Amino acid sequence: MYLLSLAALIRGFVMIILHFTEYASGGIATYLKDLISAQSRLTDVEKIYLLVSNFNSDNDLLKLSSNKLVVIKYKYRRSVKGIFKIWSLSKLIRKLNPDIIHIHSSFAGMIRMKFLFSSFKKRIIYCAHGWSFNQDISLVRKNIYKIMEFFLSFGCEKIINISNYEEINSSFIEKANYKFNPNKPGIFQWQSVDDVFLMVVD
Repeated sequence: MYLLSLAALIRGFVMIILHFTEYASGGIATYLKDLISAQSRLTDVEKIYLLVSNFNSDNDLLKLSSNKLVVIKYKYRRSVKGIFKIWSLSKLIRKLNPDIIHIHSSFAGMIRMKFLFSSFKKRIIYCAHGWSFNQDISLVRKNIYKIMEFFLSFGCEKIINISNYEEINSSFIEKANYKFNPNKPGIFQWQSVDDVFLMVVD
C-alpha cells in the first residue's frame, strides 16, 4: 500500500515516487533494487526518482535502468559537512515535488529535520534499515541517538521497519509500528491513515 498526496489524487491516482539515500550498498542497495523494480511495474506510478550518493554506492544500483526511473547522483562524503549537504538536498526534493518520499538509512534520515514544520512531511516514509542506537556503542551515545530518532520521527508521516529486530527496538517511537512485508516487495501492511489529504491504495 502507498500513501498518496492530494496532488496525486487530482492527477487520477498517478504518482511520482522519490527514494532518497546516502551510501546505498549491501542490504540497502538490494532492498532498493527490489522495491524500485516492483514500483516500476505499477500502472499508477508515473515516475521514480532515485537520489543517491555517487560515492560508496552499489554500481548496479547506480546503473539501474527503467523507462520510469531517473537516477540523480550527488557528491557526498560522510562527515559533519556531509550533514549540511544532506540538508541542502531538501530544496531539490521540493523542486521535484514527488507524491511519496522514501528515505533510507540514518544519515539520509537527517533530512527530516528540514521538514519538521512543513506539511511536506506528510509525504515522507522513513525506512529503518538499522537504527543508529542499535550499534555497539556506549549507553550514553545510545540514549543520545534514541532522543535524536524520536525527535526526527516528527519529520515524517510513517516509519517502516525493515525487520522484526528494528520493530522491537523502536517501540518507543509511535510512528515506527509498520513493518515491511518481504513476501510482497513494494507493498506495505499499514494499519490506518488518519490525514484527510492522504489515501491508502492497495
